[in-house]
Amino acid sequence: MADVQQSLPPGTPIEIWFQDEMRVGQKNKLTYRWARKGSRPRATHDQRTQSTYLFGAVCPELGTGAALVLPACNSEAMQLHLNEIATRVSPGAHAILILDQAGWHGSKELRVPANISLLPLPSRAPELNSQENIWQTVCSLSVRMRLVHAMRLARIASDGPTPSLTHRGRAMQHDIKVFVGLDASKMKISVALAEEGRQGEVRFLGEIDNTPDAIKRLVNKLSGRFRELLFCYEAGPTGYGLYRQITSLGHACSVIAPSLIPKRPGEHVKTNRRDALSLARLHRAGELTTIWIPDPGHEAIRDLVRAREAAMEDLREKRQQLQSFLLRNGRIYRGLRSWTLLHTRWLSNLNFEHPTQYLVLREYRQAIDEAEARLERLTQQVTDVVATWSMAPVVAAYQALRGVAFLTAVTFVAEIGDVRRFETPRQLMAYLGLVPSERSTGEQTRRGGITKAGNPRARRVLIEGAWTYRYPARLSRSLQIRQERLSKNVRDIAWKAQVRLCARYRRLMATGKRQCVITTAIAREMAAFLWAIGHEVQPALV
Repeated sequence: MADVQQSLPPGTPIEIWFQDEMRVGQKNKLTYRWARKGSRPRATHDQRTQSTYLFGAVCPELGTGAALVLPACNSEAMQLHLNEIATRVSPGAHAILILDQAGWHGSKELRVPANISLLPLPSRAPELNSQENIWQTVCSLSVRMRLVHAMRLARIASDGPTPSLTHRGRAMQHDIKVFVGLDASKMKISVALAEEGRQGEVRFLGEIDNTPDAIKRLVNKLSGRFRELLFCYEAGPTGYGLYRQITSLGHACSVIAPSLIPKRPGEHVKTNRRDALSLARLHRAGELTTIWIPDPGHEAIRDLVRAREAAMEDLREKRQQLQSFLLRNGRIYRGLRSWTLLHTRWLSNLNFEHPTQYLVLREYRQAIDEAEARLERLTQQVTDVVATWSMAPVVAAYQALRGVAFLTAVTFVAEIGDVRRFETPRQLMAYLGLVPSERSTGEQTRRGGITKAGNPRARRVLIEGAWTYRYPARLSRSLQIRQERLSKNVRDIAWKAQVRLCARYRRLMATGKRQCVITTAIAREMAAFLWAIGHEVQPALV
């Protein structure tokens, strides 16, 4: 202290200050857990932590002090506290700050203000300094709870912007980006967080109700703690309501393709907690593949198209049930095609030995009539709705292609959307699952059947349309009508596709390929020509 006084100008007042810091809030503790007999492993008792650090300094002679509430205890926080103390020292005076020998007190990174000199206490000093006596009062439960509750409102620095603080490599909570993994189910949503950075903390928050109010409370709570939120969840039966609510609140949200999530072969335990943690961790690493999200209008039309497809499958099953009943009773139709007017007359003239069999036949025929009426009604509704749809010009342009009639075009557009989101035709082929699978290693190349990834409905309608290319290339009357109002570029692409695919069909047939292999190859190239047509036509503005 005498050395400090000698280095100062004569007559400079000297103030004696004491400094220390204290952590308040909830802390993890260790406890025992259930384990094998003979072992005593230890684990964290409570993962929920919310704490802060109090930096305090007091001058007992003058009764003044300087305190800050900071989220970390390191050199950066100590620098802020020194700057705060410097503003509390009397004008023209010099402060001697007595403190212990903590690492951040003597760090080389500190820039001690000119009106302060640091005086470290000797090791194992037995007496408490004046500031440490104040902590005894702060340690009371009521004071601690009030401090933790008000730590967000505490003043960090005397003036100017607050610098970024770090604690063990982690940034201050309010200035970090967080990746939020959501495992959504019918009733609950499991939530996990992954802080940015390779060493960022990954933790499970818990479960919330799958309701708009609960989701809004969660988003508002997290947005008050972190600088940026990036949500993600798996695509599933819960739909896109969660995505639309989060984006409407101003945060980014990604819907993940479940089949493309990386999984470890050795993991055989699956829980909501593990799924949420895995989503948050992989989302931070950039290992997840997002899917295309349709707008509400597009999704509504897709639901209508799928309802019609369900009605078509229902009709097919009911017809199959009737045919199975007739086959069991030895009634076989010898005509060329079933479900025509002649077939209906044949059904009306059938005779059975037991009267109950007439009732069964009547019930089957009535179910088929109702299914046909339902299918016809839904088909008409699809026709009426598509006329006012923004994608109607694209649907009309796709019909220029052979094998792509109205329902095929509507199904393809409803399931795939705008093909301009694919940079190349190969991407569209792979998305439809029409490319061959491969298991190659070294110099050995093995290719198998198609991957069947992506949307099965769009793949089915293309394979059905590929059968029309077994005939020679020509412009039928119905095809000419569909192409009347289309541009020349679209018509040229459609004719080029017809010439190429018809020739390719005959060439593959000549090599002895199976029919299913040929139609799959044709469907794959049809997707490429649809991609080309989709780049020539713009959707209508609504």
